[in-house]
Amino acid sequence: MRLHLFAAVLAATCAASFAAPPEPPKMPIVQSPDPLGLTPPAADAFEAVVRVDEKPGGKRFQGVWLERAEGPRLLIEYRALGCWTPFAGEKVSVTGASYSPEGQSIQAAHFKVATMELVDKSKPIRFISVGPVQELTGKFGLGQGAPGSKMADSTWDVFSGGGSSYLIANPSEIGKLTSQPAKVTAREVVRTPFSTHMGGRVLWLLSVSAP
Repeated sequence: MRLHLFAAVLAATCAASFAAPPEPPKMPIVQSPDPLGLTPPAADAFEAVVRVDEKPGGKRFQGVWLERAEGPRLLIEYRALGCWTPFAGEKVSVTGASYSPEGQSIQAAHFKVATMELVDKSKPIRFISVGPVQELTGKFGLGQGAPGSKMADSTWDVFSGGGSSYLIANPSEIGKLTSQPAKVTAREVVRTPFSTHMGGRVLWLLSVSAP
């Protein structure tokens, strides 16, 4: 009897000695929603009235502003660019994001506009919307009216790039790169339907350089 009891105790002791150690507790895996930081911040969207300073001040500053019902007015441009001036005094719907400029800047809340759209599109102003900034590489050229049409003897500047052809709202920015390859920074604008103009997509040029 004692011999059997000793054998049972010995077997239990050996089994305990060679048993696998308990597994450590598993830690929860937390996945970053954007590990590379590639997702842009969510854009703000609101309505505001566009204001443009009457005349340039020091260092040619002529601000373009957004005035909201609440909060400080937002500075969107240091120059009275022609893509913004048609909206002066008008109520617009805006998307974009606030930012802090580097270096010397005007002491004001800054806002980078992604898109701007006229709220009351029945008003006959030059543009009814402005799109986001984009960079395109392509070539400037001349468009011409179809033979036999009223525009047969007319020519106009166009830019072909990014798989599309665009009319140019401010051709004076093209400079010496007419009929040459070029890289442009621009915003696409939509003209009012209440004026006579050629159909097609339209760019407002912000900068033009050789590619």
